[in-house]
This record gives sequence, structure tokens and C-alpha cells, in this order.
Amino acid sequence: MLSAHFYQNAVRIGNHAFIEFTGFMNEYIKLCEQSQKCGEDFTEANVHIGKPLTVFGYNAAYIGEKFGCIFESSFNQLENIGEFCQKAFGLVAELREEEGRKVLVLRKQ
Repeated sequence: MLSAHFYQNAVRIGNHAFIEFTGFMNEYIKLCEQSQKCGEDFTEANVHIGKPLTVFGYNAAYIGEKFGCIFESSFNQLENIGEFCQKAFGLVAELREEEGRKVLVLRKQ
């Protein structure tokens, strides 16, 4: 399996983020399997075709945890998170000042 090979090499070189990417990749594989079990063609689940994968809350939480482990310290500025959300989810990101704190507000375009 490709992810197992990737994992072995990630462990060998000692890069924790690569190990987390393996978890991310394995969860994506699970999403593809879930979608297929629901009669959906997971190969069409992308922004170009527009069909969704079958995703449950626990899948989203796990993917978020993996992404956070890899990138949280790099996305420590709200501006960076806003840029990510715009490109990843098509959301408009706006920084607001509320009660003396910066708040990131996301909305659909």
C-alpha cells in the first residue's frame, strides 16, 4: 500500500509531519471507501466535478487534527488562515475587531 510505504519512510527519516500526512492520507482513503459503499463515485469528488465524498463528523475532526498538527504553528496569524480558507473552501475571510480581539469571520462568496 502506498501509504504504508510513505509511513515507513517518514518514520525512517524522523519527520513527524510526514507521519501525520500518512494519517491524513489514510483518512482520505477511508472517505473514498465510505463513499463507494454509499454508491458514490469517489473519483468524481473534487472541485472540478463538484460531487462530495461521504464525510461524517468524526472524519472531519480527525482530518482537522492531522492538519492542525502539521500546520497550526505555521498558520498562527489569522491572515494566513483567511487565505487558506479562501483557497480551500471558497470562503471570504474577513478580520474584525470584537471586544478587543481579532476575530476571523468566514462567509460564502
